[in-house]
Amino acid sequence: MQDLVGLLPIIGIALLFWLLIIRPQSRRQKAVVAMQSTLEPGSEVMLSSGIFGTLEQVADDHVRLRVADGVTLKVIKGAVANVVPPEDEHVETAEPTDTTTDTTTDTTTDDGAKKPVPPARPKRDAPKLYAQGLTAWNKREIAKAYALFTEGRRANPSYAPNWYGIALVHEKQGRKGAAKTAYLRYLALDPKAPNARLVREHIDNKL
Repeated sequence: MQDLVGLLPIIGIALLFWLLIIRPQSRRQKAVVAMQSTLEPGSEVMLSSGIFGTLEQVADDHVRLRVADGVTLKVIKGAVANVVPPEDEHVETAEPTDTTTDTTTDTTTDDGAKKPVPPARPKRDAPKLYAQGLTAWNKREIAKAYALFTEGRRANPSYAPNWYGIALVHEKQGRKGAAKTAYLRYLALDPKAPNARLVREHIDNKL
């Protein structure tokens, strides 16, 4: 009986380990597998390396991902870490403020009442979003900065500075692999950027 009582702490530790580590990992793995089984062409996804792109083809064991105009990657399906929600599902507070004039117009319904028509959503401008993201970054508003840099990347995947901003956020949050990927993407798009040499040295020495 005393031997059994002595084993209780060990059993308790094992149970606690299962509840806090094994079970959550199993749930996350099941969620990832379920997400990967629903992938379809046209969806925007993020790879485990931090690369974003749009699915062009989905096979049983791999996918083809368009990361820029004329640039397509073939990766294993398990490399897809997350599906990026559509723009309309993003939190509105993380989006840049629209200062354009309200162009709401009215239409007339069958009963003669006027029904307001919402204005068209303005097209996002990648350089402007980068500037706003950099302002948020300098104010240490990391989440807002990341949202703005990401919106800018979606507006124009070939505009290099937003990739640089994304890399800054990834590195700030300790995701060195994703930061390195974003830095390399920045250099690939703008190899003659004013800070290109410093970025390369930073990758070699810090990442």
